[in-house]
Amino acid sequence: MFLRIHYLFIALLISGCTTNKTTDLSPFQESFRPDNNYHVGLNPIFIAAADLNNDGATDLITSNSNSHNISVLLGNKDGTFKDHLMVPVGKKPRGIAAGDFNGDKIPDLAIVNNETDDLTILLGKGDGSFVEGEKITLEQRSPLFVESADFNQDGKTDLVVLSRFDHVVVYLGNGAGTFKFHKTFEADDTPTALVVGDFNNDRHLDLAITNNGPVKNGIEILLGDGQGNFTVGYRHTERNFRPISLTQTDLNGDGKADLITVDPIHHNVSVFLGNGDGTFKNGVTMSGDSEPISIVSGDFNGDHLTDIAFINNASSTLMVLFGNGDGAFKEPPARYQTKRGPFAMVKGDFNHDGFTDFAIANNGDSSVSIFFGQAIQPVKSVPPS
Repeated sequence: MFLRIHYLFIALLISGCTTNKTTDLSPFQESFRPDNNYHVGLNPIFIAAADLNNDGATDLITSNSNSHNISVLLGNKDGTFKDHLMVPVGKKPRGIAAGDFNGDKIPDLAIVNNETDDLTILLGKGDGSFVEGEKITLEQRSPLFVESADFNQDGKTDLVVLSRFDHVVVYLGNGAGTFKFHKTFEADDTPTALVVGDFNNDRHLDLAITNNGPVKNGIEILLGDGQGNFTVGYRHTERNFRPISLTQTDLNGDGKADLITVDPIHHNVSVFLGNGDGTFKNGVTMSGDSEPISIVSGDFNGDHLTDIAFINNASSTLMVLFGNGDGAFKEPPARYQTKRGPFAMVKGDFNHDGFTDFAIANNGDSSVSIFFGQAIQPVKSVPPS
């Protein structure tokens, strides 16, 4: 499965701690240490991860807004990366989606270009390089985000694109690396990011979208019918809620998908607990640092409970909160300094030691930072009652 994530992951920094690497994943207290920083193109705004050359090591891709290209960092199995390769795309590239678009079992890429209002398809060659595929002129202006999945259940990868001007556009794949416009669906005010999941347990893929605009802001769920069509299911809007990114996971172990959003305007992180029918109830809201902008989730300390990590753009920090298993988190969060202007993050096990690592795209200094996870002491896991 190709590794994807909607915004960049940062890795956590802790000073003065050492550990022996281990693959024993009994519960432990995980911290993060910074490793190398890698130069990429100008002002990276998105990061994705995939094994582009099928060598078993995770590779990283950034979209570089002001150099109008993507950077490809080919990974080594020890967690280091080769110098970046730059591939030209359209003007002001934003979101990246990875998937097998032509059925050759090699990851391909789709990149939305915000200024030229088009979609670049890059077909992977299996060695980390690409052949340029079709350039799709988009039905709606100012695309911000793209995701890939099989929305009509025909076994072929499709694409969904978010437009800044309140639309969601579906393109159905033919399995040969090209796509056909399907339909445009209305979204709320300024959609910025989405996650794909089955939120009402009907075995059809749905969309959860963050809307960051000043009017109909919040989150909305578009329920899929398994044929590439979507209808609005659930909306949550409130005056002081301007989310820009989100992640989905099961926070409380009830088998239902939950959502966690980050809001850079009000500097907080909000939990929405899924009911399993496409609706959600409000959970906890927690304070971030200044301008939280990208978030990931996973079990970072081996206790089988879901944790979250998010980056704060204005304060250049990474924060980690360990889950209680009931939808809430232990306080205080762990806090780590990052490079300037972190903007997106992905997670993975880049050095194959069994611990979660982070890669963070830093818009302020045009770099990618790697933070390695490490165990510093065992902890006792207490399942929720």
